[in-house]
Amino acid sequence: MARLKLPEELTDDDYAVSATVRDLGRLHRVLRRLEDLPEDNRPNSLLDLGCGIGGLTMHIAGRLGIAQPLGVDVDEERLERASVRGVRTINANLNEQPLPIADASIDLATSFGVFEHLVFYDNAVAEAARVLRDGGWFLLSMPNLGSYINRAALLLGFQPREVEVSREVAAGMLPIYRKGPSKGAPLGHVHAATLRCMRELLDHHGFRIETVSGFSPDFGSTAIRMLDVVFGNIASLSRRFIILAQRRPRSSGGQR
Repeated sequence: MARLKLPEELTDDDYAVSATVRDLGRLHRVLRRLEDLPEDNRPNSLLDLGCGIGGLTMHIAGRLGIAQPLGVDVDEERLERASVRGVRTINANLNEQPLPIADASIDLATSFGVFEHLVFYDNAVAEAARVLRDGGWFLLSMPNLGSYINRAALLLGFQPREVEVSREVAAGMLPIYRKGPSKGAPLGHVHAATLRCMRELLDHHGFRIETVSGFSPDFGSTAIRMLDVVFGNIASLSRRFIILAQRRPRSSGGQR
């Protein structure tokens, strides 16, 4: 399958490190919900949790007309590259550290492909809830532990790709991952979550789900792409999912 041309602010490096960049069309369909808001209610500030090298951060900021987004990451080299691209960077460990950002000061928080690298999700989700204003938005995407491919892997006795037990080898993974974008190398994925799990967690931390969509980033395998046609539009079964959630007003019990 031919790769679609990337927008000028995104590079081959962004394509290599970001699954979301490999299915931009699906992301754009979710972003239209924010783009279609009345002008006086569109997000004016953006915080990207796990911004990496900053390409996707700047791409979303550009579509929404946000001048200087904030980006959080724990990798200094990636933060330097993101800073050069226009992201105001913060070095913080989302597993455990609070963010140096005021309460209720952000309109939109995003996170693409960082949750699977965290031991627990509470700090990252709670910090997003804290810094977002009432009615602010949280847009996130992540691998789906309940995907059709993981369900099949478990039935056959293989390890789900998002539950790695080694930094040295992708032990127990399906053979198809040896030919995927990672070429079988460990990705540092601690664990992922099912869609049901994320719905409940977001509700617990004060969010209302606005929309959910499955998506299927380019994998490089014809067989997987054919299965994605069948399962990719079913969020609970797709390889990944995107969630757009809104911060509930604190006065109604959204703040724990």
